[in-house]
Amino acid sequence: MTATLDNVRGYLKEAAGKATLVFYAELYNHFGFRTGVPDDTNPIPMILGILMTESAKHNLPLLPSIVVCKKKDKPKQLLVPNETYFKRLRDIRRVGLPKDIKEKRALHKKEVDAVFAHYVQ
Repeated sequence: MTATLDNVRGYLKEAAGKATLVFYAELYNHFGFRTGVPDDTNPIPMILGILMTESAKHNLPLLPSIVVCKKKDKPKQLLVPNETYFKRLRDIRRVGLPKDIKEKRALHKKEVDAVFAHYVQ
C-alpha cells in the first residue's frame, strides 16, 4: 500500500477505532518502510505532522497521538511518541515541552484518551 495522506489517516483511524496504539515500526512496515534507516523517500514523518495540524485545524483529537515508540525491554508498558511529536504538540496545543518521562506520559495519555473517546464506537 502506498503511504499517502489518506491511506495513513485511514490506517490510524482504523486502529483508533479499536483503541489500539500503533508502533512506528508497524506503521512504517505496513507502508513498506523501515525505522532506524535514513530514507528521504519516506513520507510518513511528514504525513504524521500534516495529520496533527489537520486534526487541530478541525478541532479534533490529534490522531497521530496513537503512534508510539516500541521499547524492547518493556513491551507492555505505556509508550510515548518520539521527540518530534512533543515539539509539534507544543506548537499546536501551546504547552511546554515535557521535562521527563513522567510528564511525557501524562501529556500523551490525555491526547490518546481523547483520540480513543472520539474514534471508538
